[in-house]
Amino acid sequence: MINSVLQINETAINESFESTNNIFDQFRLFTSSVFSQIFEGITMMLENFLK
Repeated sequence: MINSVLQINETAINESFESTNNIFDQFRLFTSSVFSQIFEGITMMLENFLK
């Protein structure tokens, strides 16, 4: 009985970690995309300014 409960909790914990890692991966991709867009915009403004 105890082993069964521990197994369920371990599975729930593993699924929770997978979900959390997925959220962090999505956040990392999102911030990387936003940074790239901001950097691209700054580059375009600087190119126009230096013409």
